[in-house]
Amino acid sequence: MKKAIIVTSFGTTHQDTREKTINALCADIQQTYPEYEMRQVFTSKIVRQRILENEGKTINNLGDELERLVSEGYQEIVVQSTHIIPGSEFHKIYMFMKRIKKENVKIKVGKPLLTSLQDYEKVVEYLTSTFTPESANEITLFMAHGTEHASFTSYVTLAYMLSGSSIYMACVEGYPSLSTLLPQLKAAKVEKINLRPFMLVAGDHAKNDMASDEGDSWKTQLIQAGFEVETYVQGLGELKPVRAIYLEHLKEAIQTERRCKHAR
Repeated sequence: MKKAIIVTSFGTTHQDTREKTINALCADIQQTYPEYEMRQVFTSKIVRQRILENEGKTINNLGDELERLVSEGYQEIVVQSTHIIPGSEFHKIYMFMKRIKKENVKIKVGKPLLTSLQDYEKVVEYLTSTFTPESANEITLFMAHGTEHASFTSYVTLAYMLSGSSIYMACVEGYPSLSTLLPQLKAAKVEKINLRPFMLVAGDHAKNDMASDEGDSWKTQLIQAGFEVETYVQGLGELKPVRAIYLEHLKEAIQTERRCKHAR
């Protein structure tokens, strides 16, 4: 049986972080499952176009790659999400899967980073054990992307599970936002904030919205609010324990015999 793994991401035009995150995960997967053909896709049309224009590299979307693999005779295809939460981007996977009509083709889906309670517990344990500052009145603030999808509660859950620690979570889009968090930081008498992205890649949001000197960046807003700020532009995909969770989800998907037909 011909078997393939498709690693699907929103994508990024920033080649430096792509190598350290998405490509690092692909390398881990290829090393773990050498018997599978490896493919990589991006769901963002704009990202794919810019990569083609600037790098001369063609990256397919998920629908086209699925159809190509089926036409090449692959009978087992595992689509591994690199998304953080099961939001709208993740559910696009099932939309593309509906194109495949052949009954002898098994298509399986590996879940995003935060899917089960155990995922949250692992991430919380890792964040608190790795990024808790040693100094008093100092915290680490993670910038998540956020979403208008119903799964926005994923970040609320994560923030709640981190309560009582020196690790905080806020979103660029959605809730909890930086503005809702600021009064808490003032009340806690926080003096220094270490800013990090809670995103697979450290692209535009991390470099511009979080760490730049622009007037509306989180760094600038926090400095103007009276905090000392240190920024770290490092995507979650650079962290081996985070990639290990994706690998666990891929393993679960490979081992299941049920053909995934639609979102549950």
